[in-house]
Amino acid sequence: MANRNIADCYREFEETYRSEATNTGTEACRTDVRITHKDTLGRKLPAGIRVKVFDRDGGVYYGVIDGNGDSHHAGVKCGDISWQLMKGAKANCEPTSTYQHGNEDKRRLQEKDEQAMLNDCDGYVLIKANEETTKDPRLQLSTPLKVFVSVNEPKVQAVYLPPPILLNLRFRQNTKAGLLSELQIGQLIQDNKTATLFIHGYNVPLGNMGRFVEAEEQGERPLPSNLPRGEEIQRPYLYYTDEIVARTAQHIVAQKLFFGEDTGDNPPVKQAYKEADSRLNGTRALSWFPHMEYYLNLAASGKQTPEANLSAEDWEKYSRIIGVTWSGSVSPSLVFFRAEMYANEAGRELAKTLIQLIEAEIRINIITHSLGARVALSALNILGDFDGAYNEKIDNLIMWEAAVADNAVTDTYTRAKNPVAMELFPFAHKAVKRMRILYSQEDGVLDGDSRGGDAEYTGLLGGAYPKKYTSLANTTGALKDYYYKQNKIGDYYTEFENLRRDYLLHRGSLNQDEIAQYENIANTAKGREIKRGIEKLLLEEANTVSSDLNKPLNYLKPWSHFRRFRPDDEYFKHIVDVLTAQVFNNWTIYTKDMAVRPALGHQGERLTIRGLWFNNKELSELRKKEWADPFIENLENKKFFFFNQSVTDKNGHKRYYFISHSAMREYEWAALDTFKPKIFPDVYEYSYRREIINRIKENSHFGRYKK
Repeated sequence: MANRNIADCYREFEETYRSEATNTGTEACRTDVRITHKDTLGRKLPAGIRVKVFDRDGGVYYGVIDGNGDSHHAGVKCGDISWQLMKGAKANCEPTSTYQHGNEDKRRLQEKDEQAMLNDCDGYVLIKANEETTKDPRLQLSTPLKVFVSVNEPKVQAVYLPPPILLNLRFRQNTKAGLLSELQIGQLIQDNKTATLFIHGYNVPLGNMGRFVEAEEQGERPLPSNLPRGEEIQRPYLYYTDEIVARTAQHIVAQKLFFGEDTGDNPPVKQAYKEADSRLNGTRALSWFPHMEYYLNLAASGKQTPEANLSAEDWEKYSRIIGVTWSGSVSPSLVFFRAEMYANEAGRELAKTLIQLIEAEIRINIITHSLGARVALSALNILGDFDGAYNEKIDNLIMWEAAVADNAVTDTYTRAKNPVAMELFPFAHKAVKRMRILYSQEDGVLDGDSRGGDAEYTGLLGGAYPKKYTSLANTTGALKDYYYKQNKIGDYYTEFENLRRDYLLHRGSLNQDEIAQYENIANTAKGREIKRGIEKLLLEEANTVSSDLNKPLNYLKPWSHFRRFRPDDEYFKHIVDVLTAQVFNNWTIYTKDMAVRPALGHQGERLTIRGLWFNNKELSELRKKEWADPFIENLENKKFFFFNQSVTDKNGHKRYYFISHSAMREYEWAALDTFKPKIFPDVYEYSYRREIINRIKENSHFGRYKK
């Protein structure tokens, strides 16, 4: 009772001992109700969750789920009842403690606390009870499922969706990052021994979960005042689609007009949709995961359009995906390179979880968006360097608008257009049976687009991705965070800076133009000593960590996407040279070295295989050799599959439907999609259904949905 205040206790007392109506006579029929709570996989719900039962007159009867998965409610009035799972004072239904930010944490992140507030009681959404099924589980609060009870029928069998699965790889949390619990592994085993992971992209904070929609928000008569509001009960972790959000947005606009808020000549429809979306679906990463989960389930069920509804049978087969969240929201947000290094680290942790799934003989499909591709490729690059132990253990890797180099999946390591030894994942292909790349040349974040920046202003500038190492993005200065005043390499940097200063003072000039003299200083006796010292530190750590994935990296941490660091490997030699150059050049790279290959999510196979430049003109034979990748070409339609997200109309004209970096979400609301024909139906039909779910089913499963 320590966490209960007086107001809560009084409200519970008042509801429990509510007086009967005097004009109806005494209600003699009462019964002791037992509700057995299980999910669709047959597992009992966790003990300690409070259950609040309501009779037809609004009477309230409390119960708590016990170790057998049952809640008991004494003296319930006979007739139709409904119930809700409530937030309670039990530890397993409370958020984890707040992250304690210490001086030792040098991460440059937007969020001070990255703990996921996902409680044990969240996500258990009622879908049927006895012989009754819900019209739509997402409407459980606004139009709750009702079941008849009496003296002769006091038992109720309630069935819920399984709980969501979140894999939090973020840095700032008290709980251990990575690895799934035994209960989660058991859930995946029972759900057809299949796991589908979705990894979000760059600059996505953790965010908040949504809540159940309320009756008033759907234009229905308000429920009695003693019934709970959306904030009081457990959170559904389900996605509300266009029809439901539209009604809630209309309710928001009507409220603003009723209360006389100045909305201008036209009601603020866009703002209302945004508010409704945030209320019901949550925000940031914790809204991305239910969104992806819903549309993947919808596609797996065979529904042809995104407006279709899941049937009762579909809800019983509804499968949870694993939402993988990582520290991709960096500060300042322009420093994309910092997020890339954090993605490498997240990938190293993800590799351990994938091994956990593989050892449990669970089939694995991975879907990524944007920089999430780097997280996945980092993990697979590690698994692929296990001497064949994990070869082709991943059924499918599907990369959506991948923010990695267009040759990132090659097996040939090269220094060309690879400024800091982070562009390539030469072992990743080994761990996967199939890689599918969904790309669009209308992605104005990854590069330029023909729409002139209509969807994304960065398209006018040729995209943000190609400029990731420029001064606009702080070049590679983020590397300094790993070393300066942190370890011996940071000390070497300080020594070299003092050496440079003395050298320039001796010459009688501190002009920054003298930075060109770095190479001369590096060739002094002291400079050569520092260079040997850096190489020695990296070699010593390489020998220590290469045999054990669980050993933490220190000097090599920015390159966490490699498992082993062998002295004779070209990529290790490159890392040594890169880090030495960074120390000697004040953590920057020269303009001539900033060039990178275009993003995979923008170009697909156009340069590596087709020899097509951005303007669709064929390259010369000489230029083709520069950009082509024989390894990728040889495995096209065998291991590597590419899909250009455009459609061809009856006249043979191509129309790009994936017109923004996040079109799988940005054009979902019909009222805001002003294009003719609308964008999102094509996104659903071609991307979600044909190129993701149908392709997964060809050689794997999505939950209990098979080919």
